[in-house]
Formats: sequence, structure tokens, C-alpha cells
Amino acid sequence: MMGFGLPDDNLHAPNEKFHLKNFELGIISLIRFYGGGGKLSRPHPAPGATTEGFVLAGGQSTRMGVDKALVHLRGRPLVEHALEILRGAGLAASIAGARSTLSAFAAVVEDVEAGKGPLGGICAALASTSAQRAVFVPVDLPLLPSSLVAYLVRHAEITGRAVTLASVAGLPRHFLRSSTERLYPGSRPNSAPGA
Repeated sequence: MMGFGLPDDNLHAPNEKFHLKNFELGIISLIRFYGGGGKLSRPHPAPGATTEGFVLAGGQSTRMGVDKALVHLRGRPLVEHALEILRGAGLAASIAGARSTLSAFAAVVEDVEAGKGPLGGICAALASTSAQRAVFVPVDLPLLPSSLVAYLVRHAEITGRAVTLASVAGLPRHFLRSSTERLYPGSRPNSAPGA
């Protein structure tokens, strides 16, 4: 992610700090970098009931010190922004891997195995759905255009590929992905935390 870190932020150090305004500016920069800051102009049909969306919100928030999903941006928690992105793309939306009580916002799929990071949330979500495809959006990308999500889902429908990633200049960007049920059977997180 692009951001505006200051020299005294001590990023990734025990005494790390990061101002929310700089976090917001980093997100805005990311959106402008990937999509020009506006909605993609290609019209998109609703993906339908064969695709379900999941917000990955199971992080430990060790660097932030508070649950990132509940951090407010423009007067609303990040989890609300992420759910709105998925719903704006025409998807049913749930929350995967949540550590805090987020059921007031949407249905929550709890991790099957704790401590497996985002992969644990992805595996739990895949095990919980009967949809042909699943889309995963991290909770900390509140300005991601819904039209980009819908575009990637449509691309996955057309190509039939098991995994669809956004790319810039031919390089994959895995902030957002769509995967098919071919990946679901027996998928279990085998990696150690942080691997």
C-alpha cells in the first residue's frame, strides 16, 4: 500500500505511530494510482448469486492498537466501507475471520483455526459458502471502487479462471481477488503465522 509516512513515525518499530490522516491520504493515493480516483467507466452487470463477497477483518491490529475494522474514516467504521464496496458490486457480503464483534454490520464467519492470518479467514469463508466464486476484500481499502470489484468478477465469469487478480503493468496486485469453488475442497491453512 502507498502511504505518507513521516520520518518520526518509526514504522514497524515497537513505538510506531501513524496518523489517520496520513493513512487516508495513502488510500487516496492508491486509488488514484490504480484507477484515477474515479469509478471505472465500463458498465457492469450484477454478478448474481454465484459470487459471494467477504471482508477480511481478522487481523490482530498489533501496530494500530485498536481493531482496524472499527477505525472511523469519514464518520464510519472501515468495515462499513468494505461491505458497501462489495454490495455496490452486486454481491452478498459477509465478514471473514473477525476477532471483534462485528455481527452488527453483517454475518460473521469465524476462523476455523486461530492464528493463521488472512489465509485462515479465506479458508473459513470458502468452507462456509456454496457460491461458485468468492471475492475477498481487505477491511483497510475503503476507497476501492465497487466497479473494479464488479469488473474482476465479470472477468472471472468470462474466462472461467480459478483465480482472478487485478494487475498493473502486468504485475499482479493481490489486494483483491476472486476465486472459484475448484480451490475450495480441502483447503486448509498450512502455513505458520506470518509465513
